[in-house]
Amino acid sequence: MVNYDSDYAIKHALAYMDGVFLPDATIVVEQGIITYVGKHDQKRVQHLKQYDAKGNLVGPGLVDMHIHGCGGFDSTRGDIQKNLEGMALFLAGKGITSFQLAVVMDLDLLDQIKEAMERSAFLSSYLLGVYLEGPFIAPEKKGGILSSAIRAFDREYLARILSIKSGKKPLVTSMTLAPELQGGEELSSILEQNNIVVAYGHSDC
Repeated sequence: MVNYDSDYAIKHALAYMDGVFLPDATIVVEQGIITYVGKHDQKRVQHLKQYDAKGNLVGPGLVDMHIHGCGGFDSTRGDIQKNLEGMALFLAGKGITSFQLAVVMDLDLLDQIKEAMERSAFLSSYLLGVYLEGPFIAPEKKGGILSSAIRAFDREYLARILSIKSGKKPLVTSMTLAPELQGGEELSSILEQNNIVVAYGHSDC
């Protein structure tokens, strides 16, 4: 049985494969998986819904790993779910099909983002997680981060951050920290154990 959401063909595409551009290519997707890229084969696609790329480039979506807002949508205020969904739609229109939201330390905001993802399957399919800037950074190198969002390493506070989940994983997928701070090595180790990318920054090293 054909599922038209996951079984389709894109014809007249400028495809890119193995370092080579393929003009007037056909791309076949079956059960959500690309099964063929090459010359048009009517027998292969006749049972599928077909889209005409009209010679445009067809390729994988881009990923934005650090974004606070876009398209007039602010990720930190107002209706968080509406704004994040607006960001996702705006980015998709630019060829960006997933993003990691960058925020400054704010537990209430993290909870709101988590709740928005739980309510919206659409949003959770676009939002990879949160890139958290702080709170364990050097105060003298805070840049635009408010002093109230900075603190010394605190295991209990870190545990609270990690307790905010997206599914079974921490909502936070990356964190900026200053490695020279007391407890910095332990902090890095805990983050790595939780598959959170460690980014050294806002540091006085």
